Amino acid sequence: MKKEDTTKNNRVRKQKKSPAKKRVVKKDKKTVTSKKKKTALKKQNKIQLPGLKRSYLTISAILVCLLFILVIFTGDRPLSPQGKIVEFSLVNNSTDNFEMTAELHNQITLCNEYIADKNYNQSIECLNKAHALSEDYVPVLTSLADIYFIIREYDDSCEYYSKAAALNSDDKILRYNYALALERANRSDDAIDQYRSALAIDNDYVMAGNNLGVLLQKSGMLNESRDLFERALEVDSNNTLILLNYANVLSEIGANSDAEANYRKIIEIDPKYKEVYRNFALFLYNEGRYTEAKDMMGKVG
Repeated sequence: MKKEDTTKNNRVRKQKKSPAKKRVVKKDKKTVTSKKKKTALKKQNKIQLPGLKRSYLTISAILVCLLFILVIFTGDRPLSPQGKIVEFSLVNNSTDNFEMTAELHNQITLCNEYIADKNYNQSIECLNKAHALSEDYVPVLTSLADIYFIIREYDDSCEYYSKAAALNSDDKILRYNYALALERANRSDDAIDQYRSALAIDNDYVMAGNNLGVLLQKSGMLNESRDLFERALEVDSNNTLILLNYANVLSEIGANSDAEANYRKIIEIDPKYKEVYRNFALFLYNEGRYTEAKDMMGKVG
């Protein structure tokens, strides 16, 4: 194919080079005058264009830089991860010292089968039947709340968590999940109360402390937020999620050297944790360390 193309090209060249009859064209005075004017205009443009091109290039370069900053540090602005880990307490077949009728047991067994298949609508129907048979059976209430959470019906989820919590106030996981549902329902103050209740049951409940710290940070209660992260880190010192939230609140308080130390500690523990690079980049950018910030963003991948 290449040889054929070369031959065709040669043919074209030969055709172009072949002599052609010269045509004599008479030029009138008007044509000559207009051509002179065009030539003069072209010369003027050649003198003027380089300066304009330089100014356009300068403006373009500035715009590109501004867009780069906007995209990296505004459009993709790092946010604190929320630390949401749902700990579901789905229905089981144990009686838990509860006298269960055969019909109630059958509904719960069937519900578990639907949950295993992720057929949540059918599982809700079974649980509603079970709830009608025994309104005070906590595992049915918590499972209804859990499933409504899964399908993002947060108001219904909160309703059933509330009923379950009233009957079993000492279940820290129930309180934690209730707080999550309240957050999703945009009821932050109520969520804070439930996280506090979970921590009152177990002061070492790390994720409850982390999530409460994030909510308090958003509410401007920075010192209490910092204290909660520090308490959680006493229990789990290498938890990168908590370390990141802790570094962010330290940065917001103005403890910049401690914040930077924690960002770097996270990178040592988990170099593949992308969120730390995003947050650290924003920190460096706010410090005016633009080259370091750019390098850090480059590690996000």
